[in-house]
Amino acid sequence: MVHAQEIVTLQVALVWFVLAQPASARGPGIRLSGVVRAAEGQQPIAGVALRISSGRTQARAVTDEQGRYECLLSPGLVSGEITDGPAEFVKPLRAFRAPVVVMAESTEQTLPPIELVRGRRVRGKVVDESGHGVAGAEVQAAWWVTYEPWLESGVNGPKWAATTTDAQGEFVLEGIHPNFNLSGWLVAKRKRCRALDSDRGIA
Repeated sequence: MVHAQEIVTLQVALVWFVLAQPASARGPGIRLSGVVRAAEGQQPIAGVALRISSGRTQARAVTDEQGRYECLLSPGLVSGEITDGPAEFVKPLRAFRAPVVVMAESTEQTLPPIELVRGRRVRGKVVDESGHGVAGAEVQAAWWVTYEPWLESGVNGPKWAATTTDAQGEFVLEGIHPNFNLSGWLVAKRKRCRALDSDRGIA
């Protein structure tokens, strides 16, 4: 059995071998492709913006109607980040569950599929001391991701969502992690805030 530290060491050795080659051997770029889909149901997700990096260069891509994307990137240890996308899906801390080694000998390579979890929708209203709706109030929700798979272990870190109230003081936040506790996390410019979890019916 190969332990996590051994896996990391092997990947670092591979990327060092790739980057140690002369630029002429690496070529102008390797065509990378992949797909973004829903974790439940496997439906493709269009309009997901990604930033893909090999450590030396980075590229941006957006998924099409089939959830597919393509980009050109130099060889290396490739990682990814989701920078934007449909609001109803939770954006993970990292796009892939492990770095992907892309060798200089490749002309094209398919990256692992990215699966997004559908988040919770929270709607509410910001009111003033008289109970009237406050238009244009900034509403923020922040939480701490306690675990996401990464290599043989996991990573953690902060996540947040933000929106602005409409003319009636009402708001909708989407893409909230399904396991996140609703109570005590909404901030709205020090105004009173009433919220209802639309997916779970929690007031």
